[in-house]
Amino acid sequence: MIKHGHGEQAASLVSVIVRSMDRDTLQETLDSVALQTYPHIEVVLVNAKGNEHHEMDVWCGCFPLRFINSGKTLKRSRAANVGMDNARGDYLIFLDDDDWFEPDHVQKLVDAIRQHPEFKVAYTGVKCVDEEKNLLKNKFEEPYSAVRMVADNYIPIHAVLFLRCLIEFDCRLDESLDIYEDWDFWIQLSRHSDFLQVEGLSAVYRISAQSGLGVNIDPAVAIPARWALYNKWFNRLGDNQITCLMEVVRQNPIKDRQIFDLHQVL
Repeated sequence: MIKHGHGEQAASLVSVIVRSMDRDTLQETLDSVALQTYPHIEVVLVNAKGNEHHEMDVWCGCFPLRFINSGKTLKRSRAANVGMDNARGDYLIFLDDDDWFEPDHVQKLVDAIRQHPEFKVAYTGVKCVDEEKNLLKNKFEEPYSAVRMVADNYIPIHAVLFLRCLIEFDCRLDESLDIYEDWDFWIQLSRHSDFLQVEGLSAVYRISAQSGLGVNIDPAVAIPARWALYNKWFNRLGDNQITCLMEVVRQNPIKDRQIFDLHQVL
């Protein structure tokens, strides 16, 4: 993990891709982009809802906003790909229309990659709130592990900034997946770059009944979706990745015993 600082402002354009279902929270989401301290941003807002989406302004604060409107309902993965196809930025980041950024979110992620150019992806921690914006105990700030990436979806979509060049490696959201399309995309990116973890919690994930397929997903839906992902990737794992996965499994009973012994001592 690195600590972020305020480096000189880069001229590189950041595209914030918003997949919009035209929720009541959309304006709050866009306001959080308008308040970003990073000076060179465009908003690519993709209409995923269809014909009933209201018209959008061409500005998000002082940042230009382009409304990509096919007039058709789009699945989450398709909307994300449409957003990437229309993005002009050197860096890309996703933001769903019920979540938001803290003001320094984009700046600190750009600074991190500029300071560590060996990384093409950077991410930071995310806090969780309920429908009333009350802070919850849940938070996402796990250290990066390429091996764990294959086994678990532990980085929210708006935590991550990545370089545009990764799209040239055919990294796309899998449109056959209705769930965990972001997790699958992170696995794709991880084959081309490690993820740089940046200290702090600078994005917010709203957990509510209207927040879509997230942490509250029904296990009856989640388990088959996980199997679909595992089946896609398992045969593509390298020998080292499989060895590391098996080592984690092997170590679990040992760690459980160590924890039990510590409890006994206490």
